[in-house]
Amino acid sequence: MRARVIALSLGLVACSSDLPPLGEVVVTVDTDAPKPRLAGRLRVDAYTQDGLLYASRDLERPNERDFPASFSVASGDESGERSVLLRLRVYPEGRTRPYRGERPLPAPAVEPVIPQSADALCAQAPSLVLGTSLALDRGANVVLEGRDSCPSRSGSVAAQIHITRAGRYRFRVRAALPDAMVGVAFVPRSVNLSLRTECANPSTELACATPTLGDPARALPVLDVDLAPGDYFLVTGSTNPLEPATIVLHGDVAEAPDPGAWTPTLASAEAEPSLVEAAPPAKVPAREPEPGVTIDRLVRVRVRAGHVDRVRVHLSTTCFGTPPDLRVRGGRLDVSAARSCVATARVREPIEAIAPGDGPTVASTSAEDAPCLPSDTTDAVVCVPRGIFMLGSIEGQGLDLSAAPERVAVMPRFWIDRYEVTVSDFRARGVRDPRFENPDSRPLTVSPETNDEDRFCPYSENAGERENFGMACISWYTARAYCKHRGGDLPTEAQWEYAAVASGTSGDAGRFVEHRFPWGDEAPSCNDAVFARGVDVRRETIDCVEFGAGPAAVDAGASDRTPGLGIVGMGGGLNEWVLDADEPYDGACWQNAPLVSPRCDSPDSLRRVVRGGAWDAPSDFMRIGYRAARIPGVGATTTGFRCAYDEAPR
Repeated sequence: MRARVIALSLGLVACSSDLPPLGEVVVTVDTDAPKPRLAGRLRVDAYTQDGLLYASRDLERPNERDFPASFSVASGDESGERSVLLRLRVYPEGRTRPYRGERPLPAPAVEPVIPQSADALCAQAPSLVLGTSLALDRGANVVLEGRDSCPSRSGSVAAQIHITRAGRYRFRVRAALPDAMVGVAFVPRSVNLSLRTECANPSTELACATPTLGDPARALPVLDVDLAPGDYFLVTGSTNPLEPATIVLHGDVAEAPDPGAWTPTLASAEAEPSLVEAAPPAKVPAREPEPGVTIDRLVRVRVRAGHVDRVRVHLSTTCFGTPPDLRVRGGRLDVSAARSCVATARVREPIEAIAPGDGPTVASTSAEDAPCLPSDTTDAVVCVPRGIFMLGSIEGQGLDLSAAPERVAVMPRFWIDRYEVTVSDFRARGVRDPRFENPDSRPLTVSPETNDEDRFCPYSENAGERENFGMACISWYTARAYCKHRGGDLPTEAQWEYAAVASGTSGDAGRFVEHRFPWGDEAPSCNDAVFARGVDVRRETIDCVEFGAGPAAVDAGASDRTPGLGIVGMGGGLNEWVLDADEPYDGACWQNAPLVSPRCDSPDSLRRVVRGGAWDAPSDFMRIGYRAARIPGVGATTTGFRCAYDEAPR
């Protein structure tokens, strides 16, 4: 295919402006990214050999035939050879942000190690200095035993205390995060506070404090104790199972003033080092492509006096979302330290000089595996074909998690349940299957007398009228255990969102056209999806309670199904547990996630993401990119799940 030539010439400043260009390099840029869906624009920045930006162009590429794209770099220098650094970026139309400067990449995020045994917890217990606070993370699983009066049904934290003078001391839990919503109020995580002489031995307990229900001043435990000089341990427990949390301990003499509410200390933002331009008319652009949806490569070309050379540069799909490692000193790019992605995701290589001649031919680097055949899809499960799409939404905010910035994700083929797991499914394949082990000890059937909202929990001891309702009121742990029992797992955020947008008709399944809802752009009526059926409908002009307050059958929404694949109930009904932790898309966890099948996970995440809308929520909660999060150990009447599989389930 013959390259289309861009009307662009990046000419180096010569010693004499009267000299015509005596050397030229014609640069041809091509990419295997879907055009123009993910490669709708080409940004070209040119730097002198000592790192000064001297030209920048951002070019629209609205048609597939606009690639390969060519431009020339010319020099009027007669001295022989000049070196030019080019930064080449392809990205989707409209995906830019304000220019933030250039800086070295941060070190990869390291998840805090949470001890998984009593010996490890006690050996690593830090010292709590009197008059200070100490924030520690506990996991979901029990590591320390507690007494009946001071139980430990989740993970624990431990801290050492050294007392030098006899007296009365006060120890408290200042915070137990994240807060949980009970009814209409937010309350801290369940936590008990025990003072012991031996960390792992509950029989050495000297005192225990538990929260006082209904007393805001004692919603977190406080211990007032008389102590002789010596060494002691503060350990925590929980009356609720499967509740990871961040616990903030505080200790001081009893007469010390109350330390007040605890808030984390945030690091101040550093100034971003920015580029300066070499001379007018060059100008550092005010906006730059969003890194998560950009292929960004640095190359060096040599312009030889009296020669016209041709070079080819390939921008690989595998480099989507791998920003270069750049350093700026004195407004100049440090060329010697710069690194960028060439052909392997998350791998940055030194800048290479592109030799004249033809470069590599374009070959697809998207997920390669078998396509979905008609026989791969059944009434119960749907085969989702491989493809590449943009995860996230430029609409941005969820309830408490942002859906921005977007990032490109390459998805291999997988299977997903067509419907949310129903009460009938869970009863037959979970409760009545002796091989299924439920990690949550709480009962599936809750007495409506304990909480008015519990009447919306669908499970009952005997099969009733809600067998085709989505299975709700179970923890993330139980939902995941059920999916793994069936040979799958909870879907990742990327799998869930890709299934919601996949067309299902080809190997390139993800649609680039931005649909607001799983079925399209049209706002739903009360008959189209199950939403706005709660007692308190928030921010919603339409009230669907006339269709019945509470949840409904999984197929109750007449239009709530994806076109092509026909996956049902991804908009309303129940929001759904997914595998990922509640980390922002611009955080280190997602920035370090792979291009293929990205996910953000931590064994002891304090919250897990839920996707989709729910029967009590307004219509904007049904947007495809909408994200929210819940505490994994606590079920809700509005949260269900479906399972995903790497292989076709039997």
